Amino acid sequence: MCDLGGDDILAIYSYGISRNDQWAADVDKALDAVSPDASIHEYDCTVEKSPLPEGTAVFHHECVNGFPFQKSPGPRGNVTHHLVENGHDSAPDCSLILKMDVEGGEFGAFASMDARTMQKFAQIVIEFHGLTPEADFDSESYRKWDIIRKIKGAGFDIVHVHENDCGDVYIDDQAVFFGSVPEATFVQTACIPGQIKNVDANSNCFVYDDALVHSNCGHAQNTAKICFDCPH
Repeated sequence: MCDLGGDDILAIYSYGISRNDQWAADVDKALDAVSPDASIHEYDCTVEKSPLPEGTAVFHHECVNGFPFQKSPGPRGNVTHHLVENGHDSAPDCSLILKMDVEGGEFGAFASMDARTMQKFAQIVIEFHGLTPEADFDSESYRKWDIIRKIKGAGFDIVHVHENDCGDVYIDDQAVFFGSVPEATFVQTACIPGQIKNVDANSNCFVYDDALVHSNCGHAQNTAKICFDCPH
């Protein structure tokens, strides 16, 4: 996450929570000093209630469109519609934060989201699923990378990436890492004064919690130096 240093975050949207939404709880705590009235909206059709203490979040028993039906046949909706339902369709740009971990449904969700909706979010944190190196591209891989380019085309830069080692991790002959399940933080450049270079060079950006880079599945140690923005 990046510390935007502002006081105008209206809401946190967390898609895919299962039995743990520590991310939303941590972000909410971090915003307490600058945006104490920011609300949390959780979306997940695979569980019946929020894992957070009662009254902390507004829970919606609904998945985002694109979420695999084999995971759950529950109700679905798109992000734009959810913003309308929650009164955030007229929210100013840079006033929302989004996290999405929906087991491959992220591609369908962003395929149906236009740039104006994306630009309401100051930061977008996504766990991508099923990416392959450029050498293994097929039509499905091209479609997935097009979604990433779409997010960047809406005015976002990638400021941090690390690999969830539950997926495949590749390394090429130049020692460049690549993961099939990268977790990436996008920041809308218009929301932060100054030029974003990368997570190491920009003093406004930081890994919010060291727990984000621990080993998810007990395999190889995660690395933040993986190639995520290579294919063009």
